Amino acid sequence: MKHRYWLCIGIILFFEPLLLADETMADTRLKNLEKQVKEMKMQIQELQKKKMPERDLYLKSRFKKGSHGPYVTGEWLYWKTYEGGIEYAAEFNDEAEGDFVGAKGEVIHGKWNSGYRAGLGIVLPYDQWDFYLCYTSYDFESSSTKGGTLFPLFVFGGVNNLINVSKAEGRWRLEFQTVDFEWGKDFYISKKLSMKPFIGAKGASIDQKFDIDYTPAATTAFAGEEFDVDLKNDFIGGGLRGGIYSNWYLSKGFSFFGEASGALLFGRFHIKQEQDQGGVEEVDIHTHFHRYTPTVQLNFGIAWDTNFDCNRFHFGAAVGFESQYWWRQNQLEQFTNIFNQRYIRASEDLSLHGLTVEVRIDF
Repeated sequence: MKHRYWLCIGIILFFEPLLLADETMADTRLKNLEKQVKEMKMQIQELQKKKMPERDLYLKSRFKKGSHGPYVTGEWLYWKTYEGGIEYAAEFNDEAEGDFVGAKGEVIHGKWNSGYRAGLGIVLPYDQWDFYLCYTSYDFESSSTKGGTLFPLFVFGGVNNLINVSKAEGRWRLEFQTVDFEWGKDFYISKKLSMKPFIGAKGASIDQKFDIDYTPAATTAFAGEEFDVDLKNDFIGGGLRGGIYSNWYLSKGFSFFGEASGALLFGRFHIKQEQDQGGVEEVDIHTHFHRYTPTVQLNFGIAWDTNFDCNRFHFGAAVGFESQYWWRQNQLEQFTNIFNQRYIRASEDLSLHGLTVEVRIDF
């Protein structure tokens, strides 16, 4: 028995250093493996950073750095305006008074003019929600003068019915202001396409003024007098808005972009018509009423974007063609019919379109 006891002790003492050595080697191997895994993770993170422009850097319409934070936008607008129902005189094709066969309406045409849009936004860390607020301002003034044998379309002739003027001059001034709020989120549909649906609200103040001067023909009872007609068409309102942005990425920071949105505004119209005849006020009408006014906005073009300072900041520039259409904006009131004058409202549409140049900086 004693021999077996000492034999076991001898075996243990012989193999113990070998077991301890194996355990030490296993610990060393485990530590080396952990170190290799850590290095691989760091390499993967570096690769993800290098590939960030293909995904995170392109999140948000027109390219964005892959993190939350504030951003600002500025846009130069170069637009032209059209509106229905602002014909201020009709030119006769012959000398027969009241003969409208082949008559041509004279319109105050809009002209190209500059405006601006400024915006402030922020991308939240919570699911990359994007909040954006912008203000748009666009004003212009245009005029038109016509001579000949004309019928005045915006004048009340009174008892004698002014039906023939030798000269008509019209001036149109538009003051267009909107405020838009958006709440959206970007979705990367594929490697080269992103979408951003949004909902929000829109407010608008659209003031229009028309000043029309008529010079009666020498053959009328009003010869030597002047008819001055001042018209005002003001709208202010607000409502819900929704739409979608899209970006179609090319290479080297270039992309095509598109935007489509719509809004339904409920607002108040203030319509005024004043007429002065030879220094005597003949007409002074003020009308207030409420209406729903739908509007749509389209914008498409090309953009270029880049990040700088180790992707901490982003700069983008875009050039596009923008179009806005506003239904039932012209609510001007007219006296019509030569011998039995009636009072009607135009209820015509307003449109704006032209060049939009945008810059954006993300912080």
